[in-house]
Amino acid sequence: MIKYILGLLVNLFNPAVVLLCKIDNKSRVSKKAKIWRFCVIFNSSVDDYSYIGPKTRLIHANVGKFCSIAGDSKIGMGTHSMDYISTSSLFSSKNNCTGSTWTDKSCFEEYKTISIGDDVWIGQNVLITGGVNIGTGAVVGTGAVVTKDVPPYTIVGGIPAKVIRKRFSDDVIEILLNSKWWQLDDSILIKNIDLFQNPLNKDNLKRLQKLNIK
Repeated sequence: MIKYILGLLVNLFNPAVVLLCKIDNKSRVSKKAKIWRFCVIFNSSVDDYSYIGPKTRLIHANVGKFCSIAGDSKIGMGTHSMDYISTSSLFSSKNNCTGSTWTDKSCFEEYKTISIGDDVWIGQNVLITGGVNIGTGAVVGTGAVVTKDVPPYTIVGGIPAKVIRKRFSDDVIEILLNSKWWQLDDSILIKNIDLFQNPLNKDNLKRLQKLNIK
């Protein structure tokens, strides 16, 4: 609780954070992001122009730029010791949910960091387990349970989540990843906003490539 109180002080004047959020003092939220009500964010980061929908929990996760994460999702869940005699964390973790402490050490990695790339869209009520990487441009369908890495620009859905299709052909995906458009200055993106307002075609793909030329 102390970490969340300190986090409240850290984000007191952060315009990205609305009231009734719980954010610990180790988390970093860009002032250009948006965190909606009743979110819980612990030991995580949220980069520019990404939003986290209401009641979503973000635990040990790093979110890139321009990501859209809907509400009621659970991103980052602790694991238990399935290879040990008991799955109870009372035996293997100093900080556990039983209210008792039997050990002063952690015997395994309970939380593994999740990496969410740039321009990722995650639907409502999604569950993502620890250690998963969600590639740039990927889409995770509503209600999906993601237990494995999702490649860039790939749409997944279901329980457990499986690949539905790629958003674009492999050569187009390579061009998009190499362009790194999400790293461009805001002024450049705004000046060329029409590129993002129409379906992708050869002409605007060529224009996008030229934007990245130094």
